[in-house]
Amino acid sequence: MPLFKITNCSRERRFCVVAETVGKLLEKAKQKFAADDLSSIVMDDDGTIVDDDDVLSALNQNTLLMALGDNDRWIPVNTSSTSEVEESKEKDTLKRKAETTTDGCMRLRVQGGQLKLGKPSQEELIQSAVTKANSSASGLKAMAKIYGKTGNKLSLYQKSVNNAAVEIAKDQPELVLDKGPRPVKKRKIDAEERAREMKLLQENLETLTNRLRFKQQLLEKAKSLKNFKQCDDISGQIVEVRRERATTEIQLGVLQKREAKSVWYHKGKNTTKKESPRVKKEPTATLERYSCTASTSSTASTVILSGEEEDNSVEEGTPTLTTLKKCSSTTSATGTVILSGEKEDNSVDHDKTGNEDAGEDF
Repeated sequence: MPLFKITNCSRERRFCVVAETVGKLLEKAKQKFAADDLSSIVMDDDGTIVDDDDVLSALNQNTLLMALGDNDRWIPVNTSSTSEVEESKEKDTLKRKAETTTDGCMRLRVQGGQLKLGKPSQEELIQSAVTKANSSASGLKAMAKIYGKTGNKLSLYQKSVNNAAVEIAKDQPELVLDKGPRPVKKRKIDAEERAREMKLLQENLETLTNRLRFKQQLLEKAKSLKNFKQCDDISGQIVEVRRERATTEIQLGVLQKREAKSVWYHKGKNTTKKESPRVKKEPTATLERYSCTASTSSTASTVILSGEEEDNSVEEGTPTLTTLKKCSSTTSATGTVILSGEKEDNSVDHDKTGNEDAGEDF
């Protein structure tokens, strides 16, 4: 079996390994150097990549090979001093620090010479959360808050939940940044798309109705032939078609309700509310309130009304000339005439008394 010498990018240690394939050589290199990120084998003298088993078997005995990781690079032997290796490691460390962000968003990484998009590691999340917690206690409290983000007044239960969330965030800061996936918002559809879906559902509903009718005809034919096995199969198919038709009807009903609601909303939104013009009521002739007195003359059958005006305003329940039906007069011992009326029609009538001329004059 071929014998090889293997080292890493620092060239500080070398191991002798026996391997027939590149995969076995990488596995033994990972065991020797206790590094799980080793992914390629190159020649130590010129950096030529060895990725084929036939090439590996053609190499001479005791050939020095180098195992490299994803972030390692080959350095010539004459320039591979300890200071340069440390400088290279420092550059890689600075590069990794530049990739770290303060939140749990996706970030770009350089892996194997290619730019890839990946999620932050657990260590980065913990480091970011701890940094925020150490910089500002109020910041951690605001990040861990569950209730009260809108500024509303909180109840005792909500305050207790917020306090418990802050205590948990202090123990496990990574939970603050990784709150899980957000619920997907419902996609809005316009009127044209809704109309297309309604038309498609109506066509499907019509097709399912026709299929149900055909299945029922087949069932009747199978019954007449007394083919019970076929009857059982067709009955099961009818149940499936009915179930599918019921689902389609529900979907169509939901879209029809949304369409009606949309039409109602846009109709009310586009219609401007116009104020109705005020109707001017024509003034009606009212019976002015007087303190009436009547004096009778022995020579004339007339009643003379005289009095003082009290109020020209119309009060609720005041009888008018147009609504007064019956007006009766009675003469007291002092000569006072008392008028009374009822609101029934537009005619004015007067009771017959001993003095008929008084009613005519009125």
